[in-house]
Amino acid sequence: MEANFFRVLADELTAELIGLRIEKIHAPAEDVLVLALHGHGRSRRLCFRPGRTGGLLFLSEQRPTNPAQASARVMWLRKRLVGRRLLASQSDWPALRLAFALTPRDLPQAGGWLVFDLRAGLTLEEGFPCPPEPLWPDLATALDDVEVWRAFPQLTPPLRRRLAALAAGDPIAANALLERLTQARPEGFFLPAEGEPCVWPGEQCGPSCATALEAARIHGERTLFSQLARAEEKDGRELAAQAKRRLERQLAQLEQDRARHARLAALAVAAEALQIALSGLEARPGCERVELPHPTQGQVEVPLDGRLSPAENMARLFRLAAKGRRGLEHVERRRALLVSGAGLETSSTKPTGAGSSSPSVAPVLPMRYKGLSVACFRTTDGFLVLRGKSSQANHEMLSRAASPHDYWLHAAGGPSAHVILRRDYPDQDVPERSLAEAATLCALKSWRKDDAKAEVLLAKVKDVRKVKGAAMGSVAVDQVERTLLVPLDPALEERLAVTLPVLEAIHPAPFSSGGAAVGRGASKRQRKDKR
Repeated sequence: MEANFFRVLADELTAELIGLRIEKIHAPAEDVLVLALHGHGRSRRLCFRPGRTGGLLFLSEQRPTNPAQASARVMWLRKRLVGRRLLASQSDWPALRLAFALTPRDLPQAGGWLVFDLRAGLTLEEGFPCPPEPLWPDLATALDDVEVWRAFPQLTPPLRRRLAALAAGDPIAANALLERLTQARPEGFFLPAEGEPCVWPGEQCGPSCATALEAARIHGERTLFSQLARAEEKDGRELAAQAKRRLERQLAQLEQDRARHARLAALAVAAEALQIALSGLEARPGCERVELPHPTQGQVEVPLDGRLSPAENMARLFRLAAKGRRGLEHVERRRALLVSGAGLETSSTKPTGAGSSSPSVAPVLPMRYKGLSVACFRTTDGFLVLRGKSSQANHEMLSRAASPHDYWLHAAGGPSAHVILRRDYPDQDVPERSLAEAATLCALKSWRKDDAKAEVLLAKVKDVRKVKGAAMGSVAVDQVERTLLVPLDPALEERLAVTLPVLEAIHPAPFSSGGAAVGRGASKRQRKDKR
């Protein structure tokens, strides 16, 4: 974060947070902390992500998705911070450090100051000495001395580049910018197309934000929520790849079991040949194998147990053949369970490569979707769309499958499925084509499904709330963004549908009694058969 922008941001954060009490602490991702604060009749959510470059500190109304289990670091912070109030603040803004004095707590390492260091992270300190205000050089020194940042750290690289660009064409404007920053009077708060917020206009900057808090929020939500969405997708892909490897091992073991049981089932031919020739064989043939004629298979080799009579050998072969047939049936049932449970497509429907017959695993939904009955779609522009399959799913989607900045859709004027269009961050633009596709998917499961066109309400999830005591799936909409009029195309469902199983669905089913088994169970059974 640019130091001169942080200077103003620290003052505005102080005005917002002083007197508030820390209620909750979460860590939605590694090195990301979210502090929920409350007091004076208002609540605030402070998001913090340190970094050598690109540190974030902003207030947001959005709540990132938190892991099911908190880390040891978060538990340590909760024990020392929850319930304490922010009393006063001091900032070392050239070093990107903001500290808040805390109410006392009698715990080891509880500290008296909560320090947000955008480079080093969050710490609890016993004291925070207030550094003096830094001095400023003149314009010539700022431009000519390449090591000027060592004595004047507030002259950040973006500021030096801006001063150099202005001085080349308008030295008066460069001097004016430097003078305004010296007096902490920024021209505004600007968001470049690429890069961090700054306090001067640039060539690719949009309109100025009213406050540093607003600029920090827009940039922070755009950056952090996109990072969290990418991390969640990456985890899903890694887990799906692990599931695919595990499934391939299980299917390979099943193939070995199938081959073994097929060999046993094939003994039925030998048993039949032995049955036909039974009267002409010696009581104890004394050999391990014998060739006998079969009516349909010709000469077949019949394995014998020298310790058994021909009749006993025949009965033994029929028993092994029956066992093999039962095993083959179990192997097929087991394979069907594995394939259907993992949401697979075999090579007959979707080849994974030239000559490949191994199945491929579809993308996987996060664990928080477990047990949620939804249909999944992917719009032409790549946005994930979820549609509830039941009133209970419609009811649970808002809290389990949606973020406050996602879009919620529902047919106007009557019952319909609830539809969620997922967005990575609050200000992400959704193309009109994707909105129309999501609205069509909603209308196809509504009271207007047989009409040529239908009106569909579009709102943000944060403006949709469940109604206490009402029927399952009933909601109240505080603010409707717009109403979409879309034509109904039934073929759209099949075109956009995707199979997204939940992570736990890919775990192997329990072994059933009898027949073939997988993994360690199969090897034990094989050893037993050999004995």
